[in-house]
Amino acid sequence: MTVPVSDRLSPLYVGNGINTRFDFTFRVFEQEDATGIAVKYLDGAEFVTIDESKYTAYLNQDHMGGYVIFNAAPELGFEFYIAGETPVDQALDITNYDNFYPDVLEKSLDKLTAILQEWFHSLGFEKISREKAIEILNQALQEQIIEQGIALDQIDAYAKGLADRIKNIVIERGWLAELVVDGDKTQKELNTFFKLIEASPELFGYVTGDATSYFKAAAGYAKAFNLPLVAKNPNGYLITDSLDFYTPTDISKVILPADDISRYLTVKTAKTPDIVPIASLSGLSLFSTKVTGFPLSAIGKYIRISSKEEVLTERNNPPKNEPYYKNTAFRLLDATGAISPTLDMGFNVGSTAKVEIIPAETRIDFKIGEIATTGNGSNQNSIIIERDSVDVYISNVFGSSGFRTLVDLRGNDCNFYSPLIKDAQYAGLGYGISIGLCCDTNIYSMKASNCTTTLDGRHGSNVTVHNSRLETAGTHWGNNYLFKDCDIDIVTWSGKDLKLEGGSLRNYVSMRVDVATCLGYCEINGTKVYSNTYVITPSGNIIANFFSTPRRVFDSVIVRNVECTENLSAIYGYSTSSVHAADYLPPKNFHFENILAKKADTLRLAALNLNNSVALSETAEIRAQNIQAKVVVPLFGRGFLKYPSSFGYSVKAIGCGKTYIQCDANVYSRYKLIDSSFIGATRINATTALGDIIFHDCVIEHDPAVATSGLFNIESRKGFSMCEYRGAFSNAGSVNGTTMYSNGCRAQIGASGYPMPLAGYVNRTIYQRDETPIVFDPPLIQPGQTNQQIFDFPGAQLGDPVVASFSIYNASIAIRAFVSATNKITVSITNTGSVDVDLAQGSLIIKML
Repeated sequence: MTVPVSDRLSPLYVGNGINTRFDFTFRVFEQEDATGIAVKYLDGAEFVTIDESKYTAYLNQDHMGGYVIFNAAPELGFEFYIAGETPVDQALDITNYDNFYPDVLEKSLDKLTAILQEWFHSLGFEKISREKAIEILNQALQEQIIEQGIALDQIDAYAKGLADRIKNIVIERGWLAELVVDGDKTQKELNTFFKLIEASPELFGYVTGDATSYFKAAAGYAKAFNLPLVAKNPNGYLITDSLDFYTPTDISKVILPADDISRYLTVKTAKTPDIVPIASLSGLSLFSTKVTGFPLSAIGKYIRISSKEEVLTERNNPPKNEPYYKNTAFRLLDATGAISPTLDMGFNVGSTAKVEIIPAETRIDFKIGEIATTGNGSNQNSIIIERDSVDVYISNVFGSSGFRTLVDLRGNDCNFYSPLIKDAQYAGLGYGISIGLCCDTNIYSMKASNCTTTLDGRHGSNVTVHNSRLETAGTHWGNNYLFKDCDIDIVTWSGKDLKLEGGSLRNYVSMRVDVATCLGYCEINGTKVYSNTYVITPSGNIIANFFSTPRRVFDSVIVRNVECTENLSAIYGYSTSSVHAADYLPPKNFHFENILAKKADTLRLAALNLNNSVALSETAEIRAQNIQAKVVVPLFGRGFLKYPSSFGYSVKAIGCGKTYIQCDANVYSRYKLIDSSFIGATRINATTALGDIIFHDCVIEHDPAVATSGLFNIESRKGFSMCEYRGAFSNAGSVNGTTMYSNGCRAQIGASGYPMPLAGYVNRTIYQRDETPIVFDPPLIQPGQTNQQIFDFPGAQLGDPVVASFSIYNASIAIRAFVSATNKITVSITNTGSVDVDLAQGSLIIKML
């Protein structure tokens, strides 16, 4: 048969979301490994073949046409066509046996003709693709021109020149890129290679002077074709207006005028977040570990929640006193709703808070060799990172006047490598790095100086700073910050969960009192502390009659493996003076371990003024172990005057050396001192004791130079176990707490006033002895007779109440018992019956009351 002039194409089909079957009428040449057709659609400037797994092709018996059935109906508006795609081969093998095979030859020629027709169409499509690419290029450039304000003639000339070169090579000669060969590569391969050429201001004609317009052109071109922007002029580039970057960027040096004008070099994203109604979510409460209700497509992505109406906390910052609003960011980890970090605030699901799912980004670099300024005006230039997954490198900074904010980090999953941050001392502000509403920020090996605040910001979460030198670091509000192996002068903090690991702290962690809200834990581990005052302390007085809810000063405090080099006053707190005028909730857990502070004359571990503390809802805890100082005070506290509390602190101090109890007796529910040297206990205010003091394996020796009011000047009762008494044991009694017991103790020669007997003193007004079975000898009592016997009973004192009972089957007896002398009890039993009573058949039990 003959092959007619044919498009070997179906009509252009448009999906409606319902139909799955689509027909074609051209002849198909099928082989075992190929259907002979393809389904194609236009994607930008390229014709793309749809994966064969998404449809099934069916041919008519005569192979003149057929149809395809899609696995899923094409979406509404999706345009595509069915084209012939005949295998390019020659499978016919004719052996000469004097025969003529017209049908076979005709079919082979038909196939060849079909291939040529298909190639003709491909050539046309290639031309269309190239023209479409030029159109897209022109459109992208024009958009950048409109957006950036670049001179039209400058860009237009470049675009036309580029278009002419492409047309000369591809369109006018009618070449297919796949068929043109240059060396060992086809033109298509070369085209792909040359698309990776970097954009630069020099590519757009920059030579010297103001480089702003050239950078805008280069940045727009880089965005349109996803190319890196590289600018390597060693003299640097003067930038006089804001610039936006979307692709990898490497600039040798930027020079910014300090001229009272705000300008920003911003790394932006071209992607739009997905919005989720807050009412569809569950688990939006403080400290929540899971938030559910997100679509599965959100797993592994970052979530941003922002509100302009829900107040997080008031802020005492006259004259505006503008509150902090609720904003937080986290990463959704899995289908169970697990998040990182845990929530630092709760949200009302009926609020208008916006919930955004941030699209994932490929990782890019943003590098600037040096940032410099010129002029002495107000320096309001800044680097802003808005895009996720950016690795930032800044090698050097020089400010002719102080930066307001040098770097503003707002993107998730960003790393900042080896930055030198300095000259950010703008009056009233001056942030070296400001971390905004984002999650997962890592800063490596930063060296900072001459900044009002080296590291600050608001609503950063999962922030880790590694091996860096920082002057003033912290945040207005943060969630889960870690400073690892850093040398820090001072940390200023509000927010949830702060940790210092390794490194050094030259002053202290300052809890900001303008908001006075520190949630979660503060942990310091393995850090060398040079402070001569405090390690964790409020920045000042929390004023009264301003905040609507009790303030927070951390819920848990952990300090361990710390060396303090100076005469430190306290690890946590300030003093027992009234620094908290506002109602507040104190920490519920303290853990102090392995603290070396040999220069500290008196080291207070937890200094608490609880006068304005709200009542504790449960027993709080202080644990201290292996603390080395001249004198250690595990709990230095007074309080619960405004809100009396039924619960106090359970204090347990082990191996604390010379230890002094200096607090009110209503502050602790139990105070246990183990393996330490106790020198005295002194109240601050007279109160009713909430709990007892227990000493185990301790040396009890008064130091009048420290405990000036005597060994005991506190209302709590005392108990001693396995202790050693030295010197004068004094001031014990009902006013200063009675002694409950002294078991297994010893007294050094010359000691006096200690509880007696050393073998086992028990205060009978508090404790009863264990029930003690005793056997009579002789055991037989005749009717009317009385058997009286004196028994040894260690600890028995004249006047102590005692109860005795005798258990025996089918006998009538009367029994009487009393303390007849120290450590002696007399018991008499009378047979009131008519037959003999054998006391050996029963048992006597004596109980001290």
